Amino acid sequence: MRIAIRPHALRRVLVNLTDNALKFAGAAELNVETRSDGSLLITVMNRGPGIAEEELKQVMQPFYRVKNSRNRSTGGTGLGLAIGGALTLSHREGGGLCAELKLVLRN
Repeated sequence: MRIAIRPHALRRVLVNLTDNALKFAGAAELNVETRSDGSLLITVMNRGPGIAEEELKQVMQPFYRVKNSRNRSTGGTGLGLAIGGALTLSHREGGGLCAELKLVLRN
């Protein structure tokens, strides 16, 4: 199976999600699974402080950073999502953040 994506953009989003989990939570949980609808789901989860509800949509914009990441010492340039997939961010039950990246598989 193949995936129609932009490989450098996919690498960037996965590195950003994992780095943020490590920076703000100290650990990241990753899961990869093939779905029955012909997609690949990559989930990156953490138990950090999460993102405020009102910022969940804004953080998807290029170069947007949440308040606690807006200084030069914490860095960051947003998620940069031109990957050819769909990214969904949600609050994780018990605290933290769940990022789900859905990619369409091709035969």
